[in-house]
Amino acid sequence: MAVLTGYFDAAGHPKQGNVLVVGGFISFEPRWCEFERLWTTALQKAGIQQFHMTDFINNSHQFKGWEKRSSDKRRLLTELIKVVVKTVVLSFASVVILDDWRRANKDYALAERDFLPYSIAGWSCVERVRGWCDDHLYKYPLFVFEFGDTHQDSLVRCVERDFGIVIQTEKKKDVIELQSADFAAWQLLNLMRDHEAGKIVQQSIEPWLWKAFSQLFLQVKYTHTHFSLQDNHPWYRERFRAPSLIDFCQRQNIPKRKI
Repeated sequence: MAVLTGYFDAAGHPKQGNVLVVGGFISFEPRWCEFERLWTTALQKAGIQQFHMTDFINNSHQFKGWEKRSSDKRRLLTELIKVVVKTVVLSFASVVILDDWRRANKDYALAERDFLPYSIAGWSCVERVRGWCDDHLYKYPLFVFEFGDTHQDSLVRCVERDFGIVIQTEKKKDVIELQSADFAAWQLLNLMRDHEAGKIVQQSIEPWLWKAFSQLFLQVKYTHTHFSLQDNHPWYRERFRAPSLIDFCQRQNIPKRKI
């Protein structure tokens, strides 16, 4: 039976901004081997050892001076997107609106159950990957998360408690596949951050960058979810009995706090 692996990374921080994302991709091991070969080749051609989206956007670290190399930036990103499209099977991601989580935590004992923003997002990715595997009669994959994200210990505990799965944590410099997860989480973070701020994301980043990532998510199937207290849009009413954070608390039997 084909072996699946999922690689996930976080974007955002629970004490900065108002959005936290965990996202990544799953694929079969032969495809991940192909990913590693193609991704490494693309980076080597560009003279880069490790890809980090924040460095790429800010022209920092290995990309210092690349603000004058716009054609090289476009060429590299286009090539990396082609690698992802060719090799991954599906993208999973979860978004948590931080102010909404804080409000929900005042009424429900989320933190005491290890459901902090990062761990809710990561837990949700694991849950939905498991559901997809059940639907397609695949064995559950190995789950690999970028090492060191804030509240990762909570994620490890609640995933093992609820699913009997021990997730693995690694660093991007050691596991190239995690660089694809950084790739996905960064874009979704910026999309949702602009949405929450009432901005139009197409107008807040360079047109070529928006076009490149649009092509990625037009060609790669994805299942993304959103944890908030919003309930004024048909999308939420169709999928949840209550605002998605409240629905989550009710489904997971998170106790209400005593007044």
